[in-house]
Amino acid sequence: MGVGKCFTVMKYLVFFINLIFWVSGIGLVVLSVWMLNDPVLNISLAQDHSSYTIGVYLLLALGILLFIVGFLGCCGIIRESRLLLVLFFCCLLIILVAEISAGIWAYTNKAELESVVKESVKSIVQYDYGKDESRTKEFDTIQSE
Repeated sequence: MGVGKCFTVMKYLVFFINLIFWVSGIGLVVLSVWMLNDPVLNISLAQDHSSYTIGVYLLLALGILLFIVGFLGCCGIIRESRLLLVLFFCCLLIILVAEISAGIWAYTNKAELESVVKESVKSIVQYDYGKDESRTKEFDTIQSE
């Protein structure tokens, strides 16, 4: 296989991967908008409404970011545009730095994060377990696995 054919195969492979990112971004945006606007879901899932809302907005931001990165990648590959591919690479680099930073932050705040999760689980078990059927099933499933 010649260099030209290898380049073509790589081009379509990268395009397909970026298409998956783009569609995933659309899916996350739709899901987060639905989660923000569904009153039943808001009531049943949110013990601490502000934490829930912050989480959903983070999910929305992630969806928008995936959408933009996937779009830049797809357009850059199709048009073979150096500018779009550089923007795509810069976005990927920013995402990598953000992931590393989040991992370092989570590692340094491990005790605080564990405390928050324990308190949240304790609160849910104390106030919802046995009273809310969906919460009871969730915890029974978690404990059985």
